[in-house]
Amino acid sequence: MTVYGMDAVVVLSAEEFDRLKSRSEAQSLFELFANSPLKRIEFGGEPVKSPVREVEL
Repeated sequence: MTVYGMDAVVVLSAEEFDRLKSRSEAQSLFELFANSPLKRIEFGGEPVKSPVREVEL
């Protein structure tokens, strides 16, 4: 599938996903962040609060 003419999404069966997933030794997102060399970086400054617009539901 494409978004604005660029490849963006791949659709595959659950079986194929499980097969490919089991092959990889990918870390969980938690492990990825916990083992990151950038985990000690501190971000300065105050958080920015943006206004929220009204949305009709």
